[in-house]
Amino acid sequence: MSDEEQLVILKLGAEEFGIPVQYVTSIIGMQPITRIPRAPTFLEGVINLRGQITAIVDLRKRFRMDLKAHDKATRIVVMTVEDIVVGLIVDAVYEVLRIPKTDIGAAPSVLQNETESKYVTGVGKVGDRLIIIMDVRELLTKREIETLEKIEVKETKPKEAVPQGSK
Repeated sequence: MSDEEQLVILKLGAEEFGIPVQYVTSIIGMQPITRIPRAPTFLEGVINLRGQITAIVDLRKRFRMDLKAHDKATRIVVMTVEDIVVGLIVDAVYEVLRIPKTDIGAAPSVLQNETESKYVTGVGKVGDRLIIIMDVRELLTKREIETLEKIEVKETKPKEAVPQGSK
């Protein structure tokens, strides 16, 4: 076991968040997103990423933060959680950091009983910076994962070919 945690550091507002690097498959710029009717409010829609339909979650909406227009720094962090590929819209992605596990503390006790705190596994200290470490397995509920699986299956299922000459 490593004595360090390797994290992709992203920004939402003034806060820095860390996602364990083993979940991240790629980081891409913003793309046109196809909306899904009656989807949860934080689910922006889907994109076609290298032939795979990928659900896109707006982390600002998920965390009930003020909305912000996307700009040239806005990124989609693509990751695999529970065998589901999902993209997270974030304000920016800065770096990959290795933080010694001795510099990572538990989530503050005031958060431990809050529903939103289930996304936080700890807080890393890097100099005078504090990095909120996310538990990406908790970003989506089982029901939300099932919904995404249905979208994925429905969107990637090949359409039946229409025979030539028939209308």
